[in-house]
Amino acid sequence: MTDPRLRKKSPIKFAFNRQVRKLTPLYKVMIRVAKRHDVKVPQVAMAYCTAKGVIPMCGCRKPEQVKDLAEAVQVKLTDEEIRRLETVADEAKVKIMGPDLFRPFVLKERR
Repeated sequence: MTDPRLRKKSPIKFAFNRQVRKLTPLYKVMIRVAKRHDVKVPQVAMAYCTAKGVIPMCGCRKPEQVKDLAEAVQVKLTDEEIRRLETVADEAKVKIMGPDLFRPFVLKERR
């Protein structure tokens, strides 16, 4: 997951451009949550995974990526933030191979 405000070009970004546009409302919510917690947008995605009991498998090739991951697991999203992220993500109706393979295993409600 990358911050949509970064303007890097890549074949993957080109291939998923249509999905990226559909995800704009989700990115906006993630940006607001990131600002509230003073973290980066990808850290919100990692914090969400952690809140759901999923261990995010993140590639860390640079020292700052290791630092970002360590900070992300310390972020505690509120129940309202989690609900909002899930609602907006569901409304986007985007299917992406990697995340959607595991989506059935991510619980909507904590037990």
